[in-house]
Order: sequence, then structure tokens, then C-alpha cells
Amino acid sequence: MGDLKNVLLNKLQEGTLFVKFNDDGSLNEGFFYICPKLKSLIYNVSKKLFQNSTNEYLLKDCEVRAGLKTDTWLKVLRSGKVREQQDDLAFSILHSRGRKSLDLLANDTETRDNWVTGLEMLIQDSIGKPYTKITDRWLEGLFNEADRNRNGLLCKGEVHRLLEKLNVRLTTEEFEQYFEQTDLRVAKYRGQLRVEDFITFYKILTYRPELMHLIHTYSGSCELCTCNGNPTISIVCSRLTPVIEASLTGLGPMKPRAIPFSPQPGQIPMSSMTNNYMTIEEVKEFMLNEQKQALSLAEITELIKKFDPSTEGKECIEMGVDGLREMLLSDKNQLMKPEHRNTVYQDMNQPLTSYWINTSHNTYLCANQMVGKCTGESYVQALQRGCRSVELDLYDGADGRPVVRHAYTFIKDAYLGEILTQIKQFAFYASPYPLFLNLENHCSNKQQYLVAKLLLDEFGSSIYTAEEANAFSVWPSPEQLKGRIIIR
Repeated sequence: MGDLKNVLLNKLQEGTLFVKFNDDGSLNEGFFYICPKLKSLIYNVSKKLFQNSTNEYLLKDCEVRAGLKTDTWLKVLRSGKVREQQDDLAFSILHSRGRKSLDLLANDTETRDNWVTGLEMLIQDSIGKPYTKITDRWLEGLFNEADRNRNGLLCKGEVHRLLEKLNVRLTTEEFEQYFEQTDLRVAKYRGQLRVEDFITFYKILTYRPELMHLIHTYSGSCELCTCNGNPTISIVCSRLTPVIEASLTGLGPMKPRAIPFSPQPGQIPMSSMTNNYMTIEEVKEFMLNEQKQALSLAEITELIKKFDPSTEGKECIEMGVDGLREMLLSDKNQLMKPEHRNTVYQDMNQPLTSYWINTSHNTYLCANQMVGKCTGESYVQALQRGCRSVELDLYDGADGRPVVRHAYTFIKDAYLGEILTQIKQFAFYASPYPLFLNLENHCSNKQQYLVAKLLLDEFGSSIYTAEEANAFSVWPSPEQLKGRIIIR
């Protein structure tokens, strides 16, 4: 497997010339390759005078999809510029949270498959620790919303307002005090924060001292521990900044030790009295008492080596606060039982009305409620996340074909047929259980007939009919309705 991965990565680094299709039907050739650090995809088009011809996409924000399965492909299929027989040559790289795509056609199936497989490997590798990624991407999205002039920077006033939105409420004086106590030297000099500076600052302000308290409890120094006694944010800042800065700059923290702070007059420094790490035996006791897991010393050793970020922690088999935080936020400690994660374990034989249903409203929107466009890709994203009920607002199209529309807004319509094609492709991607199509019907009788024809053409016998429904006195179960389309 390792040899195959290396071969594929070498091919992707060397690069390939693909035909790129645009949603207006136009096309051009582009040279695509992965940068040497394997963190981004580079796309070069033919050079034009005074224009930047290079585009870069971070792999961690991308998704790869084989075949003719995006809005753009459906449009060019309808225009006849590609044929369904070319499905094994086509693939798409989705970016901008799935709202945009690079739709590419390879010269041969082997090249297409190499890129799809190689990109899937790289994207998976770039995801990293799942909960860290989720938190950072959430904060990055909020940062980008607050960055109204799109220069990648927020002034301190904008940061302060964004923190209030996140329920981190500080006075102006407190904000300035805590900001000055960090080691974000460039940000302080500039008076503005980049997204990575903001994420660091947010983590400093939301540091959880109870984790240090746990370590003190199991290392036998709990009676000397003051870290859980409702500390002020300024104390937390002074303790946490060196740890976060070391971990974020890639310089592994030194052997776990007390985070320094100034003791009160006459007070013995805590660093000389407390152990700020747990030994292998103490981690074993913690796992048994708190996590209800009886693990061997060999299994504890693997946990420490996997989660503690410091070289010294791995060598001495000791876990500090960073390792404890990473372990508690990892898949190893999810509330869901491991055997339940990728399987259905509930009773699925009750009437359908006995269940909650994962439902989407205005599924067609890809931006907001007023501007943007209706797109089938929004349905794909919802269905991939397990949604079982999607909405389509149907209106007469100007060209005599029914469209999906958000009425009385500036949002661009989408042809219903294209959206239904994408729904069909992904209807049971994440779940075999029935999918509800909630139709808000505003069509004339003539175009209602076309709506019905499109539904029958796409879903055929999968549609749950009125005749079937009338044969039951109660709703069938999800198990009985596997693979069925229910129209409301």
C-alpha cells in the first residue's frame, strides 16, 4: 500500500494536462499538479498579459468526485459537449465548501483513476485530527465572515466584536490586557490578526483549566493545585500562551512542566510542588476510573505515543495537558460506542412516524436567502451528510420547463431535471432508508405534468405511490421503505 501511495503521489507531483469544463459550456486546457509539500493543488492556465494564471486550492478544503456528477457536468451533458460514455474519464475537485468545482476530463481512464485515488489519499491525510479540524474550520469561517474587506486581517476592534459573538465577553480594557499578554508578536506590532492568530487567541481565552486539575489529581498533587479554582483569564493567558505558541509553531513542547505565573508574596511557586504530567500508571488509573476502560500498560503506552505532542513525553511515556486534551477530543473518546459508528443498531421496524427525520429546508440554496443561485450541488452536500428529507420549491420556467426557485429574491433559478438527476445519484449515498422530496408546488397544470414526468423518469418504481400507502393502516417502517422515494 505504501509503495502504491508513493507512486501515485509522484505522478500527482509531476502533474497532468486536463481539459477543464466551465458551467457556461466553455472549456480550456490546464496543467494540474500537487505542490511538493502535498498541501495544495496548483492549476496553471495559459499565461495572459498582466494576468495571474496560477490558482491554488488547499487540499484540506477539497473533495474529489469521480464521474459526471456535478452541476457543470449536467449542463455540458445537456449541451452535448460531453457524452455519458465519457463518465470514466471525468472527475471533479470541489472547493469553497462544495460551492464551486473544477470539472476535468482526462485522456484515459488510468490517469483519471490515479488522480481520484491519489487526491482521496492526500485529502484524507490533510484532514488530521478530526475535532481540531472541525474547531479550526468553524473559527476560520467566522473569521472570514467578519473580514468584510477580504484582506485576510481583522483589526482588534473586529476581533473584540467577533469574540462577543462567540460569548467571550470582555471589556475593552480586559481585551487589551489579555491581548498584550500573548506572544503574538507580529500581530501586536501590526495591530491586526490573521486567521491563525485569531484561532490561537481564541484557544488561549477558552483554555480549560479542569484538564490540568485532572492531571494534578492523578499525579498526587491535587491538594496543591489552584488551577481549578475559578482562575481569571489573565492567569490562564500567562499559563497557556507558551504551550500553545510552542505547539502551533511546530516546536514540540519541552518536557511537560508547570506553566509559569507570578506567585503571591510569600507563596511557594507551584512549579516546584506539582507534577504537570501523568506517568503511564497514572494514565492507566485515569482511564479505568474516569473512562471506564481497563487497558494494559502496552495499550496505555500506545495512547501516550499517539496523543502526547512532545518528544520527551513519548520517550518517557508520560502525558501532559496537551496530550490529555488531544486524547479526550479524539475518536477514541467519542460518546458513541465504536461498534455503533458505522452501522445501524436501532430498531428500524417501527412505523416511520416513530422516528425523527434529518430534514433540510430550502435545500437548493448555496449562499444565502437573497442572492446567489439554486444548485443541485446543495442537495448533494445535504445527502452526503445523511439528510433524509429535502425541499424543492417548484415554479414555471420561462422556457416551458419547471424550475427550482426561491421566489421574490435575486437567486438564479435551476432546471428541475438537473437537480433530480443529482438527487438520484446521491439519494442513498449515506443511508439506505427512504428519502422524502418535499415539493412546494407553484407550477401551472401544464408544467405540473412535466414535473411528474421528470420524477417518473428519474425514480420510476422507487417512488412510493398512493396505492401502496392506502394499503396500510399505519406507515410502513424504514426497513420496509429502504430505497424508496416519498413525495410530499
